[in-house]
Formats: sequence, structure tokens, C-alpha cells
Amino acid sequence: MDFRRDFLHYYRLELYFEDNKIFGSIPEEIQNLISLTIFEADNNDPTGAIPTSIGKLQSLRELDLSWNRLSGLLPSSLGNLSLLYNLNMSHNDFEGTIPTSLQNCHKMEILVLHNNKLNGSLPGNFIGQMNQLRSLYIQKNLLTDSFPADVGELKNLNDLIVSDNKLLGVIPTELGNCLVLEYMDMARNSFQGNIPITSQNIP
Repeated sequence: MDFRRDFLHYYRLELYFEDNKIFGSIPEEIQNLISLTIFEADNNDPTGAIPTSIGKLQSLRELDLSWNRLSGLLPSSLGNLSLLYNLNMSHNDFEGTIPTSLQNCHKMEILVLHNNKLNGSLPGNFIGQMNQLRSLYIQKNLLTDSFPADVGELKNLNDLIVSDNKLLGVIPTELGNCLVLEYMDMARNSFQGNIPITSQNIP
């Protein structure tokens, strides 16, 4: 199946294309699927960048494009998807920084960006704005600088995996405010200092 030729024949509320051999690029015309709520096309073979027009899918709640060959930048227009609660872009070749516009996705519960080439720092007041976040997977990228202290605003956080990056500095004491955190992996970075005493609050 060719994405560009065949994609627009589908006008359903939910599209599931995972585990096929779909190739080609994601067309700009995806914006016409205005009633789309779920789009899962993981484990296929599309290439190229995600079109900025994807930000016009105002009904989208789940977007899974993992395990493909997509590249380029994550479009800032993803921040327009105010109903999005599950975003999975892992196992691609995305580069550049994580768009700060994602902080506008206040319903986000699951953010999966691992195994890419994302770089730069995690800006302050970015993570904490997504206060519904339960799972954050950003391991195996090229992220640098310190880990933001506003992680302590994530009262619902269960899983935090940031291993295999280039993060540095001290581990923020504010992690102790994440009282429902069950799994945390910060291995293979350049953190220093003591393990925060407040992390003992974590069950």
C-alpha cells in the first residue's frame, strides 16, 4: 500500500494500519480527516517527515507512528492536538528538539519518544504543564543538560525512563513529589551528586 495514493480512501473515526508494509510519505492531505480520533500505523515502512498539517486533526486522541523510518523534526503543530493523550513516536529517526508546544497537550497521559536522535535540553516549565502524564519514555536519544525540576508537578507519574542520554547535573529533589512513581530509569547519563533524600517518599 502506498500512503500517498491510498491513504485518503479511509474516512473512519479510527484508523489501524499497524504491522503492514505501508510505504511512502504521510501526505499533507491528512488534515482532511477531521473526525479522526485514533491513528495507529506503527511497524510499517513510511519515510520522510510528519506534515505540519497533522496539527489540524483536532479530534485526535491517540497517535502511534512508532517503528517506522520517519525522520526530520517533530512538528510543533502537535501542540495543537489538545485532546491527545497517547503519543508514540519511538523507534524512528527524528532529530532536533522536543517541541515545547507539547506542553499545550494538557490531557497527555503517555508520551513515548525513545530510540530517536532527539537532542537539546528539556526546557523548564515543559514537563510540568502536562500534569496528567503517567508515562514518560525518552530514553536512547541525545538529550543534554539538566533534568527539569518541574517533574515534581507530575502527581500521576508512574513510569519515568530517561536512560541512555547525555543528561547531567543533579537529580532533582522534586522527584520526591511523584508519590505514585513505580519505575524510574536514569541509567547511563552523567548525573552527579547524591540520590535525593526526598526520593525515599517514592513507594
